[in-house]
Amino acid sequence: MARGKGSGFERQICRELSLWWTQDRGQQRDDIFWRNRLRRTTKTPSAEAQLGDIKADDPIGSPLTEVFNIELKTGYSTNKSKNIPWDLLDGIDYTERKQRKEKYQPKLIVFWEQCLRDAQISGRIPWLIFKRDYHVPVSVIKRETFNNLAQWQGDLQLPYIVYKTDDYELCLSRLEKFLEWLNPQIIKQIL
Repeated sequence: MARGKGSGFERQICRELSLWWTQDRGQQRDDIFWRNRLRRTTKTPSAEAQLGDIKADDPIGSPLTEVFNIELKTGYSTNKSKNIPWDLLDGIDYTERKQRKEKYQPKLIVFWEQCLRDAQISGRIPWLIFKRDYHVPVSVIKRETFNNLAQWQGDLQLPYIVYKTDDYELCLSRLEKFLEWLNPQIIKQIL
């Protein structure tokens, strides 16, 4: 079976989250989280299938996957016929196209809505992690979640962007900086 670039990205993020999660345990581990192979859909509504792209392979990681529905996306910058830009300026184009009634939705919003649907079904907080081709991974959470975490974490010392639409206020930041800022103990306290 061929491995796509998405599976490599998923493995990378699982390792990064595992190292981050175990940073204060004396010995860091890179095997706490792994790719979720069971997907629950309308065709397979199995109770044991977990929504989201990451599961806890070790019980010490359960608090993270019980609080957050983590969706991972990478690539998607081209299809067979054309380059598909998907950056924050895509949202500006969307506003114009929406007024002209064109069928179009920014990639970021398409991904966010999938993450949000799964989070609502599972009763967890949505957390999207994406990586555009040739760029760094980005963390996306609701501004409300970001603000709540900031109350626990104190002053924000990381650069982030607030992306507003008619329906959402999202906070985007480099995943690396987000994980430097967010202490895993906060997630355990929230749970």
